Amino acid sequence: MSPFSSRIIKYFFLAIAVGVAGVAFIVLGYSGPRYTTVTVLNVGQGDAILITTPSGQRVLIDGGPDLAVLEGLGRHLPFYERTIDLLVLTHPDADHLTGLIEVMRRYTIGAVLHTGVAYDSAGYRHFQSELIRRGIPVIDPGFLDTIQLSDGLRFEVLYPQQSIAGQSIKYSNESSIVLRLIDNHFRVLLTGDTTIAIEKIFLTSGVDVVADVLKVGHHGSDTSTGEGFLNAVDPTLAVISVGVDNKFGHPSPRVLDRLVGFSISVIRTDQVGDIIIQSDGQRYWLR
Repeated sequence: MSPFSSRIIKYFFLAIAVGVAGVAFIVLGYSGPRYTTVTVLNVGQGDAILITTPSGQRVLIDGGPDLAVLEGLGRHLPFYERTIDLLVLTHPDADHLTGLIEVMRRYTIGAVLHTGVAYDSAGYRHFQSELIRRGIPVIDPGFLDTIQLSDGLRFEVLYPQQSIAGQSIKYSNESSIVLRLIDNHFRVLLTGDTTIAIEKIFLTSGVDVVADVLKVGHHGSDTSTGEGFLNAVDPTLAVISVGVDNKFGHPSPRVLDRLVGFSISVIRTDQVGDIIIQSDGQRYWLR
């Protein structure tokens, strides 16, 4: 066989090998670096936040005011993924609660974290009925409890600072669960609709609230995001979940001015849609 013929045979088999590898790449998928992903879903005037760990564990915090959360989950989870490992209801107002009821009906839920606060609404009664009917384990948040996720991620429970199960809270926003997500050096403060009154409790008690990313409380309302609190959190990015041209005038121009005055970058769901933040535990970026 001539050297020329040998080269033809060699390149022929090389081409076959490359083709097989290409098919395997397409069929099996690319297994490159995986990151912690925090997605603030665009659900209009409400909150719904999907957190995915590098190995694929999923946490959903709040469900928005309607079924838009289902569309949001469909945008960011494969159609065959029907499990939410942890579902969190920060407080029982309809703009955080409503979508969760249908999520519980359509997904397998590993556990639910909520305060069990007393609240009189049809939606909250349906939510509690679904928990019982489906036998979903319930976690009562304890102050400074650590909720361990996969890949070394964890939540710290920063509020409430004592059990409020069964209690009636005059202002439901002040029953909001406040969590800090920690992924090595990356931290996200998730505030629900917590108020300036609660922010002052953080300041006087000395609880560590430092974070790289702040989910701005109560959709940017004047009732949250005081100067002292911003100084304590010291974020570089503020995320606001808010509906387009909402009737409440959220976010407040005064809150926006305050954020700019602290040199904090601001991004809003009413302007950009879903907000996707990724981190490798050392740094973060917007995707």
